Amino acid sequence: MALKLETVSATATLAGIRDSLRYQETLHFRLVSISTGLVGGQRANLVLFRNALGAPAVKPLELQDVDGALPVDQQQAALNAAGFDVVCYGSLYVSGAARNIAARRQQ
Repeated sequence: MALKLETVSATATLAGIRDSLRYQETLHFRLVSISTGLVGGQRANLVLFRNALGAPAVKPLELQDVDGALPVDQQQAALNAAGFDVVCYGSLYVSGAARNIAARRQQ
């Protein structure tokens, strides 16, 4: 399984991050994980994809901002919203601030 690591600016908006992820999926990659990190000593969003050439089409990714002030059980309830499958959950920089983000698809 070929993997591809991409970076997205720490100052990108949530819509900008979503569009970047969706673009990679048009190139036959599927999202595996999201996280914050450092690239060249600078804060960045690290996004890992796997090669999905020949795989069936999937519905577009949606990103959900989950309030980090919520207790873990309420965050879990947000992740288990009816009608969605969570691809991954982690921290991303959105407009420069760390946020808890769920990447998900409609069922």
